[in-house]
Amino acid sequence: MKKVFQRLFSSALVLSFCLSIPFAANATSLSAVQEPVSEKDVLFTVEVNSEEELNDFLADLAAHNKKAKELWAQALAESNYKIEKIESIEKSEIAPMAIETSTAATDVKFGNLTGYLGAYVSYDKVERKFGTVNGFYMYGLDSDTAVSNVNYESTKIDNDRTLAVNSTSLIGVRNGAGGMSYFPYEAYIEFYTDGTGNFY
Repeated sequence: MKKVFQRLFSSALVLSFCLSIPFAANATSLSAVQEPVSEKDVLFTVEVNSEEELNDFLADLAAHNKKAKELWAQALAESNYKIEKIESIEKSEIAPMAIETSTAATDVKFGNLTGYLGAYVSYDKVERKFGTVNGFYMYGLDSDTAVSNVNYESTKIDNDRTLAVNSTSLIGVRNGAGGMSYFPYEAYIEFYTDGTGNFY
């Protein structure tokens, strides 16, 4: 009986240790971000309950990131590599009636896990085209304000009627034991001068 109890205790100890191992040990091309991360830097958080669920999530995230990079490369080629930096803004910073805004929203699905994302851009519209781009704002369901650690750049395509935005941020992944790991998320967004936009 004592040996059975010791085996059960050892098995439970090994299982809890495995659940607390950082997710970067999984077989995927994505690796976890190693530096300390604050909640303000995370676009959204998902929870995985098994190694299989984690691997499905990471495979879907890697495929998504690859597609977003390819779309951004196509947009850059179409614009002759004219990259514009955009300032991060809050909704309260947009002057009413002074500039146009276009918004985009999506439910991002990775396996059984979903994250809601939204973004908008403010700009001056000149004859149905994007003029000066004044600012960009991106948020996740977990965030009430713009995530501070979103890197982004833009380019105008389709004869300046479409603004393509490439952004990189972090997704938090919580395991069943409460441990957290963070992975890069690439977003490719197109905004249009009719006020709409799409995540791809």
